[in-house]
Amino acid sequence: MLCNMKKLLYSHRIPEHVEPISVSLYIYNITDIYPSRKSIYKAIKKGDITVNDKIREPGKWIYPGDLIQIYEHESEIISSYSIKLNVLYEDEWMAVVEKPAGLITNRYGHKTLEMALPVNLKQSSLHDALNFSRPVHRLDKSTGGLVIIGKTSSALISLSSQFEKRAIQKKYRAIVSGKLDGNGEINDPIDNKDAITRYSVLKQVPSLQNVYMTLIDCWPLTGRYHQIRRHLSGHGFPIVGDKKYNLGSTLQGKGLFLWSIEIVCFNDYAQKEIHILINEPRKFHSLLQREEKRWNKFQSIISDEPELPE
Repeated sequence: MLCNMKKLLYSHRIPEHVEPISVSLYIYNITDIYPSRKSIYKAIKKGDITVNDKIREPGKWIYPGDLIQIYEHESEIISSYSIKLNVLYEDEWMAVVEKPAGLITNRYGHKTLEMALPVNLKQSSLHDALNFSRPVHRLDKSTGGLVIIGKTSSALISLSSQFEKRAIQKKYRAIVSGKLDGNGEINDPIDNKDAITRYSVLKQVPSLQNVYMTLIDCWPLTGRYHQIRRHLSGHGFPIVGDKKYNLGSTLQGKGLFLWSIEIVCFNDYAQKEIHILINEPRKFHSLLQREEKRWNKFQSIISDEPELPE
């Protein structure tokens, strides 16, 4: 598919409180359009990113009041990736899809969620329709669940702004190692930036491997890199199956037990709130049931052991 029209994807004016910073680093921190600083460098070099309507060098600093604009490249060749996605909501303006675990979100590569969108979503007929739909935010490769998709330029700008203002609500479900109790909030900074994660315990089961496993809901109130995984691991409750932050996990081949199950945003086109809620994969409950069953079987074996003579 050949894209011939240059569309505005994102527009942002730097607030007064922001300290001078390089344009590439600032863009990487405030938007999920690009998966890496290297990809931002390339976009700046191609002229897809402007500051005050001018092309800047990637390392040049920007200042409060500067206007950043990101455009869809006018001669970009896009190939598609034919996998079936679960589409939870779609209209002319936006969509919400369920990303499978193990799939990269952004399109810098062939086998990604973004490359799968053209074969799963309809092309918008609105005047500012993008040549191809784009995810508004990212999920880690190993995390599955809900992702918001922008199908028009205005959708991408509006939804990105809602993320910046923390107006979009997201809920994740996870299984952690250890016995986590009640409800709580973790406020530990990440990379010297404020980071807040709230959690609520749903269920606890005994485990031979982990002593306990706990099923929880969690809400990241900020969007730092690997925030939920780092926060929980930092407090001694790493997510089961996390190869990066739970090195002691003995589960092999089961994947990461973290799933984005609920999302709430505002649809400017439909003039309504979009609220999507899904169930986590069955493997979550299968794991808890298996661990509890193994624990009970072990306890029954111990209780049936004959006492040794004195």
